[in-house]
Amino acid sequence: MLEFPQIDFYPLAVVGFPVIEELKEFSITKSDTLIINKNPAPSNFCNMRLDGLSPNIYMFNGKDSLEFAFDTGATKSHFTSDYYLRYKTENERIGKADTVTSSSVGGSTTHQTYVLDSVVLFIGEKKAILHDVQVLTAHMKTFENKYGNIGQDLISQSDKMAMNFVDMNIQFE
Repeated sequence: MLEFPQIDFYPLAVVGFPVIEELKEFSITKSDTLIINKNPAPSNFCNMRLDGLSPNIYMFNGKDSLEFAFDTGATKSHFTSDYYLRYKTENERIGKADTVTSSSVGGSTTHQTYVLDSVVLFIGEKKAILHDVQVLTAHMKTFENKYGNIGQDLISQSDKMAMNFVDMNIQFE
């Protein structure tokens, strides 16, 4: 039984990555329907990379293509110190200084952040807007060399999410 009572999160099930990857291509709808495509359609669109067993997604912020950890178990997305440093002047100008406590299996820690009211990201041609994004100012080894961790606040904006492990892409409809 997997529980995260400190954040009131009790998942019904967890499917391991080796099983997910063997599906080759699947979609999940907003109504929690899982669709497994027996014969994945070829695609020339590639925005996913595996880092060990963890999928990463490349998204465009209007200036740059940035790599993020893709964490379907995360309730809310956040940006790392890599993002903070790359856009430091802008983060400090438009963000509000704050602190945030994050919780995971390993416990809870407090971080200095800047909160951005909204951030627009593009996944292919699909536009997503994240609200109240915490930008961490200090380095976290967990998300090393990533610009952030993308969670359910982005995923839930679409009716359907598809992951293709043949052509390495994540798409939202």
